[in-house]
Amino acid sequence: MKNMPFKLSAAPIFLLLVAGLLMNCGGPGEVISRPEPPAEPTEPAFMLKPFHYSMMDRMQQAFEEADEIILGVYTGMTKDKIKGPTYFFDGFRSFDKESQTWGPQQDVLLTINLLGLKPEIIKKGEYRNMPHVDRIGICWDVLDGKRYFYLVEGQNNLIFVKHELDENGQELFRFLVDTYPSIKECSSKDLFDLMLKERSAPTPHK
Repeated sequence: MKNMPFKLSAAPIFLLLVAGLLMNCGGPGEVISRPEPPAEPTEPAFMLKPFHYSMMDRMQQAFEEADEIILGVYTGMTKDKIKGPTYFFDGFRSFDKESQTWGPQQDVLLTINLLGLKPEIIKKGEYRNMPHVDRIGICWDVLDGKRYFYLVEGQNNLIFVKHELDENGQELFRFLVDTYPSIKECSSKDLFDLMLKERSAPTPHK
């Protein structure tokens, strides 16, 4: 019998190439590792300074006292014969203590009255020309055991208020309990959010 020359057809070569590619890509049951998403930062995005801790401690107390927390732009005030000094805030958002969330911005004027707390007003022009060190000073100003409060015109302010109804139970009054300028130097909104995280964090077992 004559020896036949060995001849490899094109079809088996193509199948071998496909099999090799499949082996390199991994079998159907193989799990391909993916990079882990970056973990959420546990530390604040800004550096805490000594006065920030004092602010947070007082925010904790104000949070318990207040019926509502508001972040709004202070626009001015008027003196009402019956209600007394009335402060106006625009473009404000309210924090819901039950759901622990901020509501949408409301572009209407909100009125807030006084309840023994009289903040000093920083006018737009005064704030514009205020040195950096003085801007830090209005974040937390305590002298001889007395704390001074500030509202900055044209800027967001973080305010804590109590609700009270009038004698007929018809009209709702908002009375100022505590306030913090929400400017870059104070980081009031960031401190408030950090305070909420600490409140909701599980207490470590001793």
